[in-house]
Amino acid sequence: DTQNPLAGAEFTLYEGTSSAPGNEVGVYTSAATTGKVTVSDLPYGNYHFVETQAPNGGYILDGKPIDFEIASDAVVLELDNVTNKRDYQPQIETLAFETGTNNKELYPGMATLISDRVKYEQLTPGKNYRLEAKLMTKDGQTTLTQGSKTFTATTENGEEVVELDGFDARALKGQQVVVFERLIDTTTATNEVVATHEDVNDADQTVSFFTPSLQTFAFETSTGLQHDIHPHQNVELSDRVVYTNLNPGERYTLEATLVDKLTGNIVFTQGTHEFIPTTASGEVTVPLNNLDATDLKGNSYVVFEVLKDESGQVIAEHTDKDSLTQTVSFIEPSIGTVARDKETGESNVHAGPITIVDEVQYQNLDTTQTYDIEGILMDKATNQPLLVDGQTVTATKAFSPANTNGTEEIEFTVDASQLKGKDIVDV
Repeated sequence: DTQNPLAGAEFTLYEGTSSAPGNEVGVYTSAATTGKVTVSDLPYGNYHFVETQAPNGGYILDGKPIDFEIASDAVVLELDNVTNKRDYQPQIETLAFETGTNNKELYPGMATLISDRVKYEQLTPGKNYRLEAKLMTKDGQTTLTQGSKTFTATTENGEEVVELDGFDARALKGQQVVVFERLIDTTTATNEVVATHEDVNDADQTVSFFTPSLQTFAFETSTGLQHDIHPHQNVELSDRVVYTNLNPGERYTLEATLVDKLTGNIVFTQGTHEFIPTTASGEVTVPLNNLDATDLKGNSYVVFEVLKDESGQVIAEHTDKDSLTQTVSFIEPSIGTVARDKETGESNVHAGPITIVDEVQYQNLDTTQTYDIEGILMDKATNQPLLVDGQTVTATKAFSPANTNGTEEIEFTVDASQLKGKDIVDV
């Protein structure tokens, strides 16, 4: 094609013309530097050459016979019309990566961009070609996005980069995808496909997507306690969330829900935290404030976390009700009482005005809280409130415990002359 001399072409010389061939004279090979064939001492007459082997390097055999006649001494025959065209067999190899980063592992975002670097061999310089790329699921069944590029080959070997259209990859977390590539000769009437690279198992054609994940650690904000939390009206919990494989610069929202560990029922749903990570892995804390835990005493609860992207789609979650690090438990306060006559210290009392002291033994109280002890005297026989002059006998006392466990006294004043023969208890 380039009109340059080619070495290594073999020519067979025959007597006679190509239309009336005679005996074979010999086989001759073109010279390395000139591409010429030299034959000496031929008798006068008609002869013809036929190329019987093309030069090495992928050239096409030119089998057209060349007739000539030797009618005088020192005849020089120019074989300019013997041309070996290159037998091009285009081949391509591809390398898929994230556009702009060259990464083979990607974050599954809303507008994911993938490029395919295509190395080609044995293209015809000067010809126009088109590369067509398709991003496929790993089973090769579903097309996710595509792209193309038209170019003119300036050399036999080279490379081009095909950028595929952006697409939503959020559903592909933890999966692999593969780029299929076709090379098309656009100079042909049918746009002939001259090379393909469509191997679902080729690592270079494959990219993979990270799986975002969460780990959580729940505790009471003020004390750091995970268990034996006091169940008062305004409990503040925190959930420390450790995340991995998020896309730095994107906006995310964590939503925390407190769930009954036994029933799975939602107890509290107000914990949210919006953040923009600067690194792929890190941690944030989600507050669950103003929780009325007075009805949660003695039970365990688990914090569920859901991570959403800016569009509200769930990216990751941690909703394992058996996770120990997600679990918090509330202590159950308890009391016991011992009643006696204040003056005698005895449980049997005499008629007349008396003061009954009830010693209340308590456990598991919160030393930061104030409590009210409320007591009422009961008729043990009827299990009904004791009535003196038609009125119940009650007492109240407010106190702040110095310790979690301890005792406190409450006093009832009553005319015991009306209690003759009765057994009384206080509750």
